[in-house]
Amino acid sequence: MGIPQVEGAKGACTAPLGGCGPRGNCEQRCKAMHSDGEGSCNLGLCTCTYGCFTPPSPVQPKLCTIGLGYCTSPNDCNQKCASHYNHGQGGCDFVGNVNLCSCIYQC
Repeated sequence: MGIPQVEGAKGACTAPLGGCGPRGNCEQRCKAMHSDGEGSCNLGLCTCTYGCFTPPSPVQPKLCTIGLGYCTSPNDCNQKCASHYNHGQGGCDFVGNVNLCSCIYQC
C-alpha cells in the first residue's frame, strides 16, 4: 500500500493497491476502501482513484484600526498598541499639526 497522491485541484486522490489480480478484483478492492473509488489496471498494477478532501487555504485574520490619541514617538505608540490589542502594531500619523497614534490589530 503506497501513499495517496492528490492530483491537481480536482480533489482526486490515487492510491496504488499492488497487483491487479483476477478480472474485477482491482475495482472491488478499491470500492471496499473508498465507496466512490474507481480501480484501474495498468501494466498489471491496480490503482484506486477516489475523491479526497483538499484542505481550505488558511483564513487571513481580520484587521481593525483604532486611534490611540496623541503620539510622542513611533516606539511609544507601538508599545501602547501592543499592550492593549492582540498582535497590535502602532505608528504615528502626522495629521494637521499633531502626531496621532494609530493602531492596527487582529479583531
